Amino acid sequence: MLLKMKYLLPGLLFLLLLGCKKEQTPPPQTGTDEYVEFKIDNTLTRMDGSKEQVVSAVVFNDSPNFLYQLVISVNATPNVRSFTLQVGSGQPLEAKNYVRSLANPGTEIRQVVFVTSQLNTYAPAFDTPGNIQLTRLERQAGGYIEGTFAFAKMDHRDKNANLLSSNHVFTDGKFRVKIK
Repeated sequence: MLLKMKYLLPGLLFLLLLGCKKEQTPPPQTGTDEYVEFKIDNTLTRMDGSKEQVVSAVVFNDSPNFLYQLVISVNATPNVRSFTLQVGSGQPLEAKNYVRSLANPGTEIRQVVFVTSQLNTYAPAFDTPGNIQLTRLERQAGGYIEGTFAFAKMDHRDKNANLLSSNHVFTDGKFRVKIK
């Protein structure tokens, strides 16, 4: 019996370790490694660096309001969709959680906007809470920025800025883009 246990325990330990792989961002479907995806009220939206779309990220530090900014922008030409995330800080940006709250609605997260193919816009209401978690930040050209995001209380407006509906939720947001 002890002999069987001697071989059984290491085997079980090995199987447990195999099952405990670190969760990774799934590769994009289009053969590119740049993308932004999120759910609007549980409906998945994905924009990536396929031939129809342009994904870009820029880090700069010359703004009069915030010394350090990150702008992630995705533009889908055939569908006329676009998505923008903008983070600003008085300190150098780093891999950490940036928060948008009622107390300081634009202090760290300056902008999150999604424009649909019908030119309708999802954008934050004044009191929209949310966060952007930067998990990877390589500042040099060709470096990657990765992270996650979530926002509540997003307004949906038509192309003339008329309010269509409110209290939309962006969940399961994630991105991986290159610094241009």
